[in-house]
Amino acid sequence: MWVLLADLDVHPDVSDGVRALHRAGLRLATLTNGSTHTLAVDPAKTLLIAVHPWDVDGALLVN
Repeated sequence: MWVLLADLDVHPDVSDGVRALHRAGLRLATLTNGSTHTLAVDPAKTLLIAVHPWDVDGALLVN
């Protein structure tokens, strides 16, 4: 059975954390495997937060 990301529940602390980041003036984007969206942001002004070390390794490989 396929589950849509929109149908998944978030961890209890996520909503407050996202609101705090928004209040701090940060823009957030969620990228998933196979995502083809392009962010119109200078990469030097971005921050990757990942749960898996291989996501960070992959990002470092493409600079």
